[in-house]
Amino acid sequence: MRWLPLFLALVSVPAATPQAIRAEDLPLPPGAYRAVNPVVVPKRIQKKQPDYSEEGRIAGLEGTVWVTGVIAEDGSPRDVRVTGPLGLGLEEKALEAVRECVFSPARTKENLYPCSRRSRLIFSRRKRSRAGI
Repeated sequence: MRWLPLFLALVSVPAATPQAIRAEDLPLPPGAYRAVNPVVVPKRIQKKQPDYSEEGRIAGLEGTVWVTGVIAEDGSPRDVRVTGPLGLGLEEKALEAVRECVFSPARTKENLYPCSRRSRLIFSRRKRSRAGI
């Protein structure tokens, strides 16, 4: 019976939820920069609404997926990865949506630069899911 308190303590511990990784803590891919003055940060020109995965739709899962990547000089996203997962295949749907978006590149008065950008995609069953990219 000496093991019973230990067993109950282990069973009653809640499962850890995945935490979003801060974009500032991630290493930059080669050739990419963080936007600081006087660089104009990348802006979304055209967005793609993320679709629900079949598993996420059936489960009614709602929440936010954080995605970090680099906006290239031509405005296309590259090196995109999930930094704040949600589960049930919604990460893959968020990555697909971000890869189809078009951005204005980071720039100064004379030059264009590849720049790191963090985006959030919100999945909600109440309204059509929207991308807060």
